[in-house]
Amino acid sequence: MNNSPRQDRPSDTKPRKFPPRPDDGFPLLGNMPAFAGNQLGYPGKVTRKYGDIVDLNLAGWRTWLVSDMEALEQILVRDHGKFIKTPLIWRQIRAVFGFGLLSSDGSLWQHQRRLAAPHFPPRRVQEDESRIVSLARKEVDRWQDETTFDIHPHMMNLMLRIVTGTMFDAD
Repeated sequence: MNNSPRQDRPSDTKPRKFPPRPDDGFPLLGNMPAFAGNQLGYPGKVTRKYGDIVDLNLAGWRTWLVSDMEALEQILVRDHGKFIKTPLIWRQIRAVFGFGLLSSDGSLWQHQRRLAAPHFPPRRVQEDESRIVSLARKEVDRWQDETTFDIHPHMMNLMLRIVTGTMFDAD
């Protein structure tokens, strides 16, 4: 796994037990105020500054923000049983999306994954990648003319177009 700092940050020579943690934290609340104030921008900001794995304190919950592809594969595929989805963030996601493959844990997640896996072999996902990227870019291009809006219906529409396009070859 590559957790080296970005080139714009001086390198440390001593080994670390934990990934770097942003210095914008507060007592008790940790990095939560900075994250809550910019939920979409904050993850990108800290990974650019601190590297592909960042240690966050979200109101007492130690949380690692991971953007390294090899580490994500290890977490999501090879060692998925060693990791949990904490209620802090997932409670809100489950309220919107229910207990689907994205938000489930443990035996429920394993059952749902076994049901879904045959429909998403790696070869097929690679074949669909350009279509998914194209649909996402078209959606984002439409957003540039608007200032503030409710993203939920846009994302649901995008998801529907991706599913119908990749699974049923329909627009």
